[in-house]
Amino acid sequence: MKKVIFILVVLVFIGYSCKKERDSGSILPKINNLFYYDFVPDIVATVPRNDTLSYYLDVNNDSIYDMKFFLYNTITVVAHQEEVEYSIRVSKIDSLNFLLKDLYCNGPCQPSIDSGIYIKKTDMIENELYLELNNYQAFIHCHCFISKKYVGFKLIKNGEEYLGWVRFQAYRDSLIIDDYALSLAPFDSLRIGNH
Repeated sequence: MKKVIFILVVLVFIGYSCKKERDSGSILPKINNLFYYDFVPDIVATVPRNDTLSYYLDVNNDSIYDMKFFLYNTITVVAHQEEVEYSIRVSKIDSLNFLLKDLYCNGPCQPSIDSGIYIKKTDMIENELYLELNNYQAFIHCHCFISKKYVGFKLIKNGEEYLGWVRFQAYRDSLIIDDYALSLAPFDSLRIGNH
């Protein structure tokens, strides 16, 4: 009886170890034809005051960067008070487009999309999106990504268009990238958050 219990405990431990290895943040093709990557721990990029910072992301794991996150902030003194102007934006590097919506989020910024929304290739027409923006001189304010949200994108490779999403949080001088997914086949639509 002790041998049976010992064998069961060993099998449970091996099964748990294999699951933990599968979930440890490596890129794995999934059954539903998605390339999924979960940053463990999350990528955290913070820009110092009066400075800029760029972070690059390779979404299809081909050693070529596809998108760029740009963080910027500056301090100005107006009427003896400090005013911090900042922006965080994401832009394409090569053949990449982002989801464009007609709605604005407190200014000319990309509204976030929630999990479960379907995106289509025809939705992807913008080359650059502001995620967070505060410009006192132009009175433009945008705070769309204070909590973790999604942006849809389309990657064009070898004449084919692949849909994907990236989830992150952006606030003033900080960007936290959680995970992303990219379709392995040129589907016409993709469900945000699906992996």
